[in-house]
Amino acid sequence: MATPAQDPLAGINSEIRLLRDQVDILQISAAEKTKPWYKQLSTLVSIAAFLISTIGGGISYLAQQNRNRQLDRADKLATLRQLTIDIVEVQRQLYDLDYSKDLIKANNFNILLNNKREIMVSRATELIDEIPDLAPSEILFTLAVQEQMDGHWQKAEKLILKALDNHDRLGTTKLPPYFGGNIYDTRHRNTGWLEKGPRTIRTRYKYNRKSQR
Repeated sequence: MATPAQDPLAGINSEIRLLRDQVDILQISAAEKTKPWYKQLSTLVSIAAFLISTIGGGISYLAQQNRNRQLDRADKLATLRQLTIDIVEVQRQLYDLDYSKDLIKANNFNILLNNKREIMVSRATELIDEIPDLAPSEILFTLAVQEQMDGHWQKAEKLILKALDNHDRLGTTKLPPYFGGNIYDTRHRNTGWLEKGPRTIRTRYKYNRKSQR
């Protein structure tokens, strides 16, 4: 049986088609390279992936920073509460000192306890400056009494006014009508300076609030 004759041009045609395909690929690649970057699909995909990664990382960073800030504020509030408890305890120890048995020893203890109390009060007021919106009014009032005892009238009054402001926002305690008035009136009696009109802390606070509106 005779074999069919092979077309001598078949091989050549096949090579020509292969070369044509390669030329087409090269032309497409060259055309891609001559396009502006914003029209190149591969470039746009890379930019989009970079932006998504950057934005996602930024959001995660800000969220972590916010969590750290909230934890830091909570830690400071816990420290403030403990400091206030310790201050009250030291104050109790001062009241309980027995001067009748050993006057010199009692005086030395008085000095040491007072120094400790003043250091804790100073640190507590620093914490209040760092978290003024979180400080409960009862803590502010306790520290105001301590400042009053040390003769720091302006600091005591500032703490009282802040206690009223935080009470209005937080409502942490029920305040009496003349809350803090004893501190304010004592200051006036000791300095001999009297302000016209009512002199209670609450009245002064309400007056200040109205004047700020």
